[in-house]
Amino acid sequence: MILPCAAFAACLSADVCRAEAPSFVKAFPVWPEGREREQNLFIGFRSGFEAREGAKPVLRITGCSDYRISLNGKHVGWGPARATRGYFRVDEIPLAAKPGKNVIAIEVAGYNCMSFCHMKQPSFLQAEVTDGDRVL
Repeated sequence: MILPCAAFAACLSADVCRAEAPSFVKAFPVWPEGREREQNLFIGFRSGFEAREGAKPVLRITGCSDYRISLNGKHVGWGPARATRGYFRVDEIPLAAKPGKNVIAIEVAGYNCMSFCHMKQPSFLQAEVTDGDRVL
């Protein structure tokens, strides 16, 4: 929603204009121990989860460098959304999971070198799959 300046000022106190930033329920940052500052390290993470019939699972994910996501062997997306140094936006990606067992795979690059696209900072990945308030 794009609002003109006057409407935006009036909207700051209205609950309808506030979008809650996605946050994690149980997830914490992970990376191979002692390798957070290693350059050009590529790591793969894989996990399974059970989805109920009619479930609408969502992947919440953030990381330091680039990641690529697949669900049951099919490409879902990549990221992360860019932010300023020291801040990491949380992406929310709806998953087209099938009822029953699903496998999610995330490939992550830890570059640890300065560029126009990446900052030189320790690598990490933080992700969880949720269905409503339930962590799958």
